Amino acid sequence: MATRTAGMDDEVRGDGVQGQGEPEHEESTTDPREEVQRIDALIDQIPNRALREHVRKVLREFQQLVVERRVPRLAVVGRRGAGKSSLINAIMGSQVREVGTTRSMTKKAVWTTVRGSSGVDLELLDTRGFQEGADAESGTAAEAPPLGEDEALIELRSLFQQEPPDVVLFLVKAKEADAAIQRDLQALQEVVASVRSGTHLVPLIGLVTQCDEMDPKRSPLKTRDTAASDGERLKAQRVEEVVQMVRGRLDAVEGVEIVDVMGVSSYVEWSEGGDTMTYDERWNIDRLAALIFQHLPDQALYEWVRATRVQALRLKVARRLVWVTAGIAAGVGTIPIPVPLVHTGALTALQAMMVVFIAKLRGADFGTRAYMELLTALGLNVAAGLVARETFRLLASVVPFLGNVISGGIAYVVTRALGDAAILYFLQDERDPTVLRAAFHASALKAKRDADEDPNLA
Repeated sequence: MATRTAGMDDEVRGDGVQGQGEPEHEESTTDPREEVQRIDALIDQIPNRALREHVRKVLREFQQLVVERRVPRLAVVGRRGAGKSSLINAIMGSQVREVGTTRSMTKKAVWTTVRGSSGVDLELLDTRGFQEGADAESGTAAEAPPLGEDEALIELRSLFQQEPPDVVLFLVKAKEADAAIQRDLQALQEVVASVRSGTHLVPLIGLVTQCDEMDPKRSPLKTRDTAASDGERLKAQRVEEVVQMVRGRLDAVEGVEIVDVMGVSSYVEWSEGGDTMTYDERWNIDRLAALIFQHLPDQALYEWVRATRVQALRLKVARRLVWVTAGIAAGVGTIPIPVPLVHTGALTALQAMMVVFIAKLRGADFGTRAYMELLTALGLNVAAGLVARETFRLLASVVPFLGNVISGGIAYVVTRALGDAAILYFLQDERDPTVLRAAFHASALKAKRDADEDPNLA
């Protein structure tokens, strides 16, 4: 299975807002891989040893987060009718999988690439259900074979060995959670045992699905910020009882790391095109997305956030990206090179990459013009052809005290402030130049205080 690593030669919308205006194609001269190699070649010239090692560490984080990024791989397993396809649709926010109401819709276990309405991919192993009650092709009834002869199980075990998933989701229908579940658990153990590597255990999340069907049916699933009626409390109690029962059963499965067990509802009604929700009864889906996020490898975090579009996760990735980029800038800015443009150009390219990747968290494809768009929004009159040194000087001039600190301090503080402004502009839709400029200044002051207290940077 091929993984996809995008460069920066993507689309950019002229107004910088996802979904508005016609996309404009822009050729980029900046390749993330080349820029990381360029910075890596400069690290040995950082005078301070502790800072040098710190930069190596954060450069590796930057590389994993955006240069080596790939789509996440999820395996969704469980009995027929547990809601595997509905769950993926709910997570992706569009109807990417056909949903079967009377029989299995997943004909064969295979790794497939699904693309949501945001244009972002997910690698999905959507399996034939455990204990298939009917043939997926014909719909004819079939007895469940012994585990050793179960074709679906053999397929699944082989695929797990060929391409191990990042996270396994084990689904149990709320109203059938105690119906012949032991065979499902035995099948699950057979599968996950095939991909155990040394002491590494497969992260597994148990999901009690279709919780909206629990009695009393007409009582909605309670959210944390609403007062519960008697019916809602009774429904929540029954859901929790099933969750705890499934948790107890899963604890007996060997060879897996039980991350958590939780109840969810994936019920959505879609428009004819399958990209608009006309009725939304999802529950705990954002919480599930956050839980999966915690157990993905660094290389899969960025695309997971773009695919799920959960704002809290977008902000978390963006802030981490700002932190590592600023750490790199702090070291590169101290390099005593006779020709300042050598490392100042690297810094500007690094800052541009940071801004573009923050912008792309919106789900739209932004090109390198996003960097210039942000500078303009900050009130800086920077022409596209301006040299790197002048761009950096203009940014530094927004915060007057920077002229009194060393170049590494300038690089760190300006990069932090620029990244925070990018978050405010692209992810929080702030368009007022006065607000953006004030936020830039406040962020720079905070970055300077943080740097003074950080032993790696002080």
